[in-house]
Amino acid sequence: MRLLSRNQVPAVSAHNRYILRGYRPVTASLTLSVRSLACLHLELVNIFTHLIPAILLSALPYHLYWHMAVRFPNAALADEVILRSYLTTSVMYLGVSSMYHMLLCHSERCSGFWSCLDYVAIIIQIVSSFVSRIYLGFYCEPHLQKAYWTLVSVLCCATGVVLLNQRFQNSRWRSTRIGIFIAIGLSAFAPILHAVHIFPYAQLDKQAGLSYYTEGSVILVGVVFYAVDVLRRPGSFDLWGASHQIFHVCVVIGIAIHLCSIFKAFEWNYVHQRCEWT
Repeated sequence: MRLLSRNQVPAVSAHNRYILRGYRPVTASLTLSVRSLACLHLELVNIFTHLIPAILLSALPYHLYWHMAVRFPNAALADEVILRSYLTTSVMYLGVSSMYHMLLCHSERCSGFWSCLDYVAIIIQIVSSFVSRIYLGFYCEPHLQKAYWTLVSVLCCATGVVLLNQRFQNSRWRSTRIGIFIAIGLSAFAPILHAVHIFPYAQLDKQAGLSYYTEGSVILVGVVFYAVDVLRRPGSFDLWGASHQIFHVCVVIGIAIHLCSIFKAFEWNYVHQRCEWT
């Protein structure tokens, strides 16, 4: 596939003014878009940094089933549903992201459709991470679970309404879209700070998971790289090391940290039965 420069492709494909070359031509073909995986272009790293983790994570539910049956035979059904749900939404989000970047060269209509789908997947992933964190962090406080679940649901629904509005799809609103996601991400610290006030440190570290701060910080670093284009050297990071690629890697690291955290929290809750109904 012959690669093009920035001024040779439609504006919808040239979304980063610091990337000057490595663009795929418009294919209008699913087959040709998939075949582009075999050549080096500016979206290749974006595709595989999410495609490979999606494939690896898709095998985890089978391991989880065995692990739960052997080590935690008396685990509540809700616990397993929460863990499986986060794995499922992570695979879905990473898979949709990969498809979006792979089909970005298909056509403007196709890339627009997958862009909206990408936003939906991001919002679902945010909700899923909130739900799992709040469920396991406030394991025996159902009133707090419901309160924070309601909060995040309202925030994410409002975000979806804004982001899926065609008016906000063009590049002029890029900073606004990023700002909305940052605001939602920062709201995740509210339940963590709440947990700091009601739980002793040993319990907080295991159940609420102070590692969530690490997760949030890693993702925030990725968002900052993506939002402000930290690597502002036109032509230097066309194929490797671009801000969006760094953001993708940070997201994958964040998912890995979150998975470790919720499994640790689940195990702590299982061993330290403290709920009145258990």
